Amino acid sequence: MSEMSEQPFSARSDMRSNTMQGKPRQPGAAALSRRRRAPLVFLAFAALASQEKVSLSSPPAAAKQSGGPRRAPQSESRDATLASMLAGGAPACEVSFAGSFDESCPAVHKMDAYVTARTGQAAARAATTCVDSLTSPDQHVRLLSARCLEHLPARAVTKLLVIGLAIIDGIGDDDDQLSAVARAFSRADAQAANAVGAVLATIQELNHRPPHAAVASVASWLAATLVQTVDGKPTAADSATSAWAVRAMATDDVDHLAAISLLHAISDKLAACAAVTAYLRAQKPWLDTVIEVIQTRACDAVPTDLFAALVDLIPQSNNTFLLTALRDLDARTSIPAELRGKAASALRVRVQSFAQPANPYKELQDFLNEFRTTAAYFAAPRPAPP
Repeated sequence: MSEMSEQPFSARSDMRSNTMQGKPRQPGAAALSRRRRAPLVFLAFAALASQEKVSLSSPPAAAKQSGGPRRAPQSESRDATLASMLAGGAPACEVSFAGSFDESCPAVHKMDAYVTARTGQAAARAATTCVDSLTSPDQHVRLLSARCLEHLPARAVTKLLVIGLAIIDGIGDDDDQLSAVARAFSRADAQAANAVGAVLATIQELNHRPPHAAVASVASWLAATLVQTVDGKPTAADSATSAWAVRAMATDDVDHLAAISLLHAISDKLAACAAVTAYLRAQKPWLDTVIEVIQTRACDAVPTDLFAALVDLIPQSNNTFLLTALRDLDARTSIPAELRGKAASALRVRVQSFAQPANPYKELQDFLNEFRTTAAYFAAPRPAPP
């Protein structure tokens, strides 16, 4: 973890700023060698044409290609109206941020309305048309095609997931395109597409890219395909997903946060939470990890080790979310009195470590008071449950 400034921050907007800082990370032991899936593009289209099931769990290797995305084969089942919209509307729309279009662009609204109205076979043809256009030489067309997929039924997108993975593998340093395509396929169901192995291989291959927030987001969007939500509850991760996630949770690789996002769906919570605790004890970039673990309550069944790891982070904390995490975990579980006392002592020492001017500004006063109040909370006997 890169060194943190002594200037404290209490605003929520600062919480995720330390996630991907530091020098480039080396791939972890679990990272797979680079794989290519170009042949799968042709297999997938052949399967769609013949309605035969193709196994995608073990994608064949192929040589790595540089440059932009490889072109997917053109399908005969295309939506000509939509293809015209993509080709004609994209140049008229301005890309605003991270591959997203200006929402005020009329061509975007026209395409959104048209695509949203597609159902059944019409949706399947629209999805095929959008995927075909993801490899257009025009970047605006590629980005608008990715947006098109976001407005189609998840079932239509799922059928083309493995083709999307092949396209993602072929994208070079274009972060906007990489993010847009991964986001477009994030609603797909990897298990239904028999593509869990292919998704995991693509996620782990991201560890070979220079680590930064865009690549980490791509990993998280792809991880979303591994677990579905049914009636508001996540489905259980399969054994391959669980094994990858537990390994990645303990590493500092790009796919760490993607694995953490699946913590709630891992059945072996003891192994997963032990990996998270080991990661925090190593004092890696920790803030997003703590946020996910505390908010999902995924490790509440084994709170003592997690609480101890959070206490060890107090000397480097420069925001108040860690204080909230400590109090929330204490309120929901039974933390030993000795460990609560250790937290109080660490918080008092941390207050003294901040440079305090003779006339501190209000924000600094409020910040330090949060630490003092939390220290007093842990120094006192644990409140009786309501």
